[in-house]
Amino acid sequence: MIEKVKTTPTLNIDKLKTMKTMKKLVAIVLTLLAIALIVMGIGNFMIPPALTGIGFLAIAFIFFKEDQHKNFDK
Repeated sequence: MIEKVKTTPTLNIDKLKTMKTMKKLVAIVLTLLAIALIVMGIGNFMIPPALTGIGFLAIAFIFFKEDQHKNFDK
């Protein structure tokens, strides 16, 4: 007779570390792209690229803060 073994759900630590690293990388790329868009928008007197850059900065800020908040809970 085959018995079913009950296992408790465990978090894959490597997967969590990869997620954190990817969020940091995305936040850095968004920040660089935002700076470039803001500089282009202001330099050429165009509002849409500058506004998009500000939006990208807000998203990057959220990614950075989310990561710091999770580190604080530990």
